[in-house]
Amino acid sequence: MLSTSKYKTIDLGVCRTMIEQMIKNKIISIMKNKLLFKFDEKADKIELKNFFGQFFDLAPFELAYLLMEVEREFNISIPDTYLIDPGVKTIDNFTKYIIANQKGLIAIGDRS
Repeated sequence: MLSTSKYKTIDLGVCRTMIEQMIKNKIISIMKNKLLFKFDEKADKIELKNFFGQFFDLAPFELAYLLMEVEREFNISIPDTYLIDPGVKTIDNFTKYIIANQKGLIAIGDRS
């Protein structure tokens, strides 16, 4: 936590959680609005569901389109090799990659 007499206390863990949620929401928005994927975004733990599993059931070319849209939206480059195990399999994996690789985005509250 950061605190000074002049500023309010800021919990960096909360900030990181908020950033992660904003990124996850943006990925879901890309999937639904730009790529027209159909799924229930209110489903339980959607960010942990496998892109190739029963819930999303994406074809490899659909994941490639998603990858390109995410690269464009977050101004990052994701190597093709990241599509292979253990790379991008869930929204959560995408989010972690974006946080770790987006230029100008500080890894807030990262204690690793």
